Amino acid sequence: MSFRPVDHWNGELASALQSALRMTNEGFAEHLGVGVRTVAEWHRSPRITPMKWVQSVLDTALEQAAEHDRQRFTDIASIGRPPVAVVPAVPPPDRGMTVLALEVELLKARLDQMQQEMVELRRTVPSFVRRDQLAAIQAGKSR
Repeated sequence: MSFRPVDHWNGELASALQSALRMTNEGFAEHLGVGVRTVAEWHRSPRITPMKWVQSVLDTALEQAAEHDRQRFTDIASIGRPPVAVVPAVPPPDRGMTVLALEVELLKARLDQMQQEMVELRRTVPSFVRRDQLAAIQAGKSR
């Protein structure tokens, strides 16, 4: 049976999915292709909204979960509020991807994330180089 994805993912629902799948932070992060710190942040900030590509990955993880895991997710996520929007539905035509196509999509998303991390690293590296150069200049002046 196919399920419609959650209408709006947040840290609380992502954590509920992790609990339903009975995974550790490390295992869930690896399963989704995100960092362990991202998963930990969902626990610390239940109202945080994951990036769009991560929401898509969470949709896929929920859809591919075993029926009993999806039911457990619905039970966990519904405590103290109306049930989450995880109801049987006919998948839209554009979501009828093969497993291989989903894996490619996940790999592209991970590549995008890695490229963003590289840009961030490039921003920080020059400041370290400048400090090292400044330290070398200062050391040369003191001799």
